[in-house]
Order: sequence, then structure tokens, then C-alpha cells
Amino acid sequence: MKTIYRVEVTEQYLEEARRLGISQNPVMKFIFPSRWTMWPPAIIISGFMIYLYVIQQLSFPFDAFLGAMIVVSFVGPFLNRRSLARTRQRNPVKGSVLNYSMDEEGFDLVTPVSNAHLQWTAFSRVINYPQGVLVKMRTNAYIWLPDKSLAEGSVSGGFPSTGCHCLKGFEAPLLQG
Repeated sequence: MKTIYRVEVTEQYLEEARRLGISQNPVMKFIFPSRWTMWPPAIIISGFMIYLYVIQQLSFPFDAFLGAMIVVSFVGPFLNRRSLARTRQRNPVKGSVLNYSMDEEGFDLVTPVSNAHLQWTAFSRVINYPQGVLVKMRTNAYIWLPDKSLAEGSVSGGFPSTGCHCLKGFEAPLLQG
């Protein structure tokens, strides 16, 4: 049975795909932390600076370095978010509709800038989320297929059976669906 997804590439789609891709990559979780992770380092460095000031061991080069670290802990996440927003704005397929179709043979991608047919062995993992499916090719290469973009078939219809060695992350609830 052939399953077809028609994905409209919007700002929301790109942000959701990025968030889910980062959630599956431990290194990316470190590079793009949540905004709450900037507070603990700043508090620790500030406490250390206060301690050094109290014991009168604060020297100019060292206190300037610690102050810069505090500034970076707040400016860094802001610059990351700004960089990601600019990247989403420059995306060549933004505003277009991407067509993904899949069956037991493989996965077909039709975009305004490319066409491709991939066999299932090209994918390392398929992850089922309540709102869609994340198909991973490698660590930083993935395709987000939200359930709301399903045009034909069923969520589990296009994927091969669980016996496929290339889909070791495929979850059983997706097959029941």
C-alpha cells in the first residue's frame, strides 16, 4: 500500500522538525540548549566572582574573563536562536509543498529543487511521535512527516514490516495505526 504525505513547508513546520531532530541527537542537545540552561553557569560564575571579591583576590584580567563568561552565557543562546531563524528564512523550499511517498519498495521525495528515490536501507531509524513520524537517515539528516500532512494511505501503510533490519527504531504502535 502506498502512503503519500504532502508537507507544506512553513515556519512552524521547520521549527518543529528542527526541535524533533535536535531531541534525537545528544550532541545537538548540548549545542542548542533550552533557555533555562543559561542560568546555572551564570549563577555559579557570579557566586565565584562575589567570593573572590570578598576575599579580595579578584584581579583585572581574571574578573574581566569571568564577566565575559557571564555575558556569553546569556548572549550565546540568543545568537543561536537568531541564527536558526535566519537559516529557516533562507530555506530554498520554504513556502512550497514537498511530496513524500513510500511503500515496501522505498521512499520517494519530490521537492521543487530535487527528486529522489531511496531504498529503506538508506534510513537508520523511524521514530513514532503522537503528532507524526521522524525518519532518520543519519545523525543530522532526517525527514519530519506530520500526521496532518497525510494525503493518502495510513501512517503505518508505507513502512516495511518490523523485520526490516534498517528500521531498528521502528515502534510497534505505529504498525497498529
